[in-house]
Amino acid sequence: MAATTRTPKQRRTELVILAAIAGGLLAYHAALVQRWVTLDRQPPGWDPAVHLGTALDYQEAWREGRALDVLLTKPRPGHPPYPPGYHYSLIPLLEHHAPHRTVAWLNLAYLMILVVSAGWIAWELGGVGPGAASLLVAGLSPGILFKYREAFPDLALAAWTSLAYALLLRSRLFERRGWSLAVGLCAGLAMQSKWGALLYLAPAWLSGWPEPARRRNLWRATALAAALCAPWYLVNGFQMLPRILAAASLGHAQGQPLTWTWANWWYYPDFWTRCFSGPGLALLAAGAALALSRSRSRERRAPGLATRLGPAAPALGADLLGASRLVIFAWVAFSYLFSTLVPSKDWRYILPATAGVPALGAAAMPVPGLAALALAAFWHHGAALTPAPGDWQEAHILAEVEARREPSRPVSTLCVLANHRNLNPTSLGWMARHKGLGAIAFGGHQTELPEFAEFVLAKTGDPGPFLSDVTLTILREAGANAGARAAGLFAKAFREVRRWPLPDGSEAVLFEVRPDLGAPAGPRRFSSLRVRGALLEGVTLLPRGGGSYDVTAATITLGKLPAPVRGVRARLEGARILESGGRAYVLGVDRLEVSSASVAWEDLAKALSQRSGTLVRVSAEGALITLGAGLGPIPVSVSFAPSASDAGLLVRLRRARLGLPVPFADRLWWSRSFSPRPPYQPYALVLAPFEIDARGLRIGGRTQRL
Repeated sequence: MAATTRTPKQRRTELVILAAIAGGLLAYHAALVQRWVTLDRQPPGWDPAVHLGTALDYQEAWREGRALDVLLTKPRPGHPPYPPGYHYSLIPLLEHHAPHRTVAWLNLAYLMILVVSAGWIAWELGGVGPGAASLLVAGLSPGILFKYREAFPDLALAAWTSLAYALLLRSRLFERRGWSLAVGLCAGLAMQSKWGALLYLAPAWLSGWPEPARRRNLWRATALAAALCAPWYLVNGFQMLPRILAAASLGHAQGQPLTWTWANWWYYPDFWTRCFSGPGLALLAAGAALALSRSRSRERRAPGLATRLGPAAPALGADLLGASRLVIFAWVAFSYLFSTLVPSKDWRYILPATAGVPALGAAAMPVPGLAALALAAFWHHGAALTPAPGDWQEAHILAEVEARREPSRPVSTLCVLANHRNLNPTSLGWMARHKGLGAIAFGGHQTELPEFAEFVLAKTGDPGPFLSDVTLTILREAGANAGARAAGLFAKAFREVRRWPLPDGSEAVLFEVRPDLGAPAGPRRFSSLRVRGALLEGVTLLPRGGGSYDVTAATITLGKLPAPVRGVRARLEGARILESGGRAYVLGVDRLEVSSASVAWEDLAKALSQRSGTLVRVSAEGALITLGAGLGPIPVSVSFAPSASDAGLLVRLRRARLGLPVPFADRLWWSRSFSPRPPYQPYALVLAPFEIDARGLRIGGRTQRL
């Protein structure tokens, strides 16, 4: 930047040049998106299906007037709850028949915010020449574009974070109040996109701390950002933090490189080579070093192209320019450092800092370097992701299941024995839900067989990663190899009904439960049985005809809460049971009626203590059940009153103490429907009236009036 000031005419000229380049990039990307939406036939992958499902949750909450669920995010297995900013922007797309493809149009807006921000930052740091080069490098990057075809909140996070840094430079590092508030607005939108924004924006926040005048604007911006995102974080924070820590620690177990290995530290630079090419990244690294070294010099001119258009005026003063370049460097370097140290890895985790790479790299580069950057960008852009027109048959699979399922059953469960990127239960579940096929559920408990599943879907060839040994064994019995057919125990329970060819040369194979199962013909006794992870001991099974069975068990012990339930008497309706090799396999139940069972408070306290790792006390007085424990030196207790009806279970909180009484605790309640809720409860549940006394809870007693 020159030591002179831009004239309004020079500034307008520069803006016209940059706007023309941005407009050309917008037209180019719009053409790519149109081609993508027209040709691509891939289903949503694992995470995009989760985010589309979350958007559908919010849409239903708005339509049904469920105020709390507008903010409360339902967590999915393996995923922390995500802030709603990006998901709300997905809602208008849900009316389209294929929102997982049209999301590319929405992502185009976020992509252009990122690209324009990269050019804006370079313009602030070096003038119009670096700004133009940075626009081209970011706008033609196939690596950046690679992630902007599917539904990921990281895309919105990257856009708002990049724009926040551009506005930060425009605010002169929180010197100007209006621009500082704009930084706060973008920071709030970034935090509403994903919780990681706090780390990516840390260098920006620290840049305003040293001087009191800037600090006041920093606090104003912080207050605005907090006002935008605090409600969601207050409602979801209790379930968010443990799940983030759990998800972040999974990387090594999933095959990601170990921390102190070359593969780990090269993971994100490898992504940048895909973004900018190897030669392009080397040029940008040299340009960044040049920009940082020149930050100490009084020479503020961006040579070459900028000077031909007029003096490249300093949007920032000499000292401020150096500080601004250091802030952008800190943004990129700190983001790289913490993303590398976190065990969980994905290229999109570095995307919120990627706009800073071309911006800083071009900031002080001479004209030959800028020209080389532009040439590298044009040469490398051909590596962009292309549409995949092959049909993965999800719609046909779901239609076949819907046509074959028993209409009298409220829900039919499909067990998917594949975890392929394009064929997995998460993606199929989203597509079934979006198509309104609510009677198709996904799950099934896998032991030697997929239990509690009316249908099974297998994939030949490569079934995908992270499948258990049990699943792989079932796949072999299902004949998930070229030319093979089902055999063994699987063939006794299921029969093949349809195959579909898939684009990778494999096949999707659909099975359904055999109508002629070898069900028990008379009374059967088993010393023990395992059903859906529960251990049943002292079991008697008495067929009553028409899929009806009377069941008694001395004890039932659940896997997640090992408190024995004693003296169980129940009836199964619509049961599909296979007897083979001295064992009964439950392939489905429509209705479970429990007429008698009991659990002792002593057993429940022992199980809860084992599960929580701290001593838990359980007692009852009248209709109230009280749980007590110690949170360090602080005594904690809750008292609640359960009641049951034909509709479900209702639990009302009566008292709560966290050292001191918790105010308004008696206004809280929790309910659980007895209707089928697959995969966790794939059957209707009926409980006889129960009674509570000092020893425990007994089903089959008198009805509680609470």
